[in-house]
Amino acid sequence: PTLKRLIASLDRGDLRSLRDNALILLGFFGALRRSEIVALELDGRSKFTVTARGAILNLSATKASLKTEDVAIPRRSDDLCPVAALERYLIASGITTGPLFRAVSKSGRLLDRGLDTTSIRHILCQRLLAIGVEPSKFSPHSLRAGFITAAENAHVPEHLIQRTSRHKSVEVLRSYIRVADAFETNAANFI
Repeated sequence: PTLKRLIASLDRGDLRSLRDNALILLGFFGALRRSEIVALELDGRSKFTVTARGAILNLSATKASLKTEDVAIPRRSDDLCPVAALERYLIASGITTGPLFRAVSKSGRLLDRGLDTTSIRHILCQRLLAIGVEPSKFSPHSLRAGFITAAENAHVPEHLIQRTSRHKSVEVLRSYIRVADAFETNAANFI
């Protein structure tokens, strides 16, 4: 529910909002770490490709993964489509090289400087405050954990969640799952 409210609140005509929309949706549906979000480039090591079926993010090696990994993000037919959000941002920004997610000046001009991991937290806090949600309960990691939790609550098979999140261990994957409704998921309901 928070993701839908957050995305619905963004102005589709504003470059900063288009950037934030793409950043949030890619971060969520790709179960990305904030370091992976800011490392995405149009050229270089962490590139991506957009196809008719979705986007393929080529994530460069990080401290969490010592090898380059591809993450497929399928298109969706709703307002939460991360690929459509990415395409809208690319068209509006006109960028063709360098960092994908960049700073935007107060006047709305796109800067050459890419975002850093602290910027992701700041963006999320601003956007959450704008919809009346207390940002202290969220962090950039909430995008990744939120995807894993939502997938678990939708009864997606664990191995598919693990493939998207790129967790090597099922135990670590399970530690990400947050109880959405303690009453709905209570074992007492099944007795």
